[in-house]
Amino acid sequence: MKVNIAVLNYNGISLLRECMPSVLEACKASSNICTVTVVDNGSTDKSLDFLRENFPDVVIYIAKTNSFLCSFNDFAEFVSDDIIILLNSDIKLTKGFVDPLVEVFNGHKDAFMSGPQCWTFDKRQYEGTRTKIRMKFGFFQAFSRYPGYEKDIEVPGYTASAGSVAAFRRDRFLELGGYDNLYLPGRVEDVDLCYRGWKRGYKAYYVPQSVSYHKGLASFKRAFGYQNTLVLSYRNTFLFIWKNITDVQLLFEHVIFLMPWLLFSLAKFNFSFLRGFTRALVKLPKALSRRGNQAAYFKEKDKHLLNLLGWKKSPLLS
Repeated sequence: MKVNIAVLNYNGISLLRECMPSVLEACKASSNICTVTVVDNGSTDKSLDFLRENFPDVVIYIAKTNSFLCSFNDFAEFVSDDIIILLNSDIKLTKGFVDPLVEVFNGHKDAFMSGPQCWTFDKRQYEGTRTKIRMKFGFFQAFSRYPGYEKDIEVPGYTASAGSVAAFRRDRFLELGGYDNLYLPGRVEDVDLCYRGWKRGYKAYYVPQSVSYHKGLASFKRAFGYQNTLVLSYRNTFLFIWKNITDVQLLFEHVIFLMPWLLFSLAKFNFSFLRGFTRALVKLPKALSRRGNQAAYFKEKDKHLLNLLGWKKSPLLS
């Protein structure tokens, strides 16, 4: 297969210096026809000069605008490769990273995504990408370190999130519309993409034979800070529910528990949650519009996916 490893970059010259050698090594070790591309979001820190001078084999794709992860959408339309492996710039790869991810698409015709084992740079904390989901008290949650996750780290299976590094069948990535700019500047958009794939009847596979290392919110926290990142996470979780959850019973659960959640947050001075909710309300019309556009393509039910990809049932799940 033709494979393209795409690294998203914005003023990340220090991360490129640290991580790019491992990406190129993984590319060269693959038995597939493999290319490395840097998708640049308009860097001004001489990242591109650095790449041209030090890594001349790397292809540079200049995004039309700085659309964060959504810049991958235009990139996917531009290239013709069978598989695209999308990375944040703060990712290191092991030498044998590529082929196990690609093999999933040969062995599973229903696959639209495969995700590797991912750890922090110091190799002490597991980060995914085996992710499980649940609806608890009307609120959607996705975790890679769910209760008992340790026993699943080395076990192949399904996943509910793309995380900071994932491989996609390019045609299905485009069919799904890629990352949704509703969530810009970011948070939850990877879960949204994966969940939409599952609801269309495709599958996402966790491949522990592929291993990666993640610095962890390096560029995002630098740009937005911890509190704003938290607000975005809350805002986008609400948007995810309003856009993707179509089961009437689960939506009823969400509405019933919404006021207690807001009052509890007020009592605990959790203003990040409250700000996230009010900012989500502004985008509610867009979320409902996109919900209407995609609902006709959904094949799987929410309850089935929550049971298949979850670790604990919601009180109203049957």
